[in-house]
Amino acid sequence: MRSSLLKPASRPLQIAILVDDNGTGLFRVAVARFIEALLGRAEFSIITVAGQPLKLTPFTPNSDVLREAIMKLTARPGTPDGGQLLAGISDAALDFERRRVDRPVILALTVGGEEHTPLPPDHVLEQLRKSGAALHVVSVVGYQLRPTTQPNRSEDLLNNNLGINQVLGDGPKRSGGHREEVPAIAGAVTGLQQLAEALKGQYVVEYAVPEGVKPSDRFSVSAKRRDVTLRAPTHIPSK
Repeated sequence: MRSSLLKPASRPLQIAILVDDNGTGLFRVAVARFIEALLGRAEFSIITVAGQPLKLTPFTPNSDVLREAIMKLTARPGTPDGGQLLAGISDAALDFERRRVDRPVILALTVGGEEHTPLPPDHVLEQLRKSGAALHVVSVVGYQLRPTTQPNRSEDLLNNNLGINQVLGDGPKRSGGHREEVPAIAGAVTGLQQLAEALKGQYVVEYAVPEGVKPSDRFSVSAKRRDVTLRAPTHIPSK
């Protein structure tokens, strides 16, 4: 494939922020600063996934509405038996695909632990591809923020945890996103500030498939400059 046009991305982002903090309130400050850095450039939706995904606000650029939603990310009852982050990613991808959003982003913030969403990981990754959304993951490491429990059947827990690990590992690579593991609050704030700056600096690449070349669902983007951080999907969205 040959790129025919390279230009700064100017259309507003739509960012679905999934907060899997087990009710700790760990990400509240980081989310607030992330949104503040991108106000005027994006619409945001905030969803908690301590249990079933719960949308605190639909997509909006309104700072007052977003501030009210962020205030709900304080300490609250958790779900020590496991989260449903996989369901949150799946729901966000389906919503983006349905609405055919121009610049969709899914930001998953997680404290890790057990996952209780019995969705096949390949199914969720395919939904992510179809949506065209970039999946970014920030996970806190080194803290036991969700206790370990014993499931009724050990194979269920194993399959669910393998599924979320596959999506959080392969999803960012395939979609042009990024995964970062951080040490608690300070790392989350810094990581999200860096992500906000990266989103501000995105470019749009328009390309065409030369005649006689069979289309593929995979492609690669490269840059000759060494001072450029290049993140691009490796699987072409279907939209």
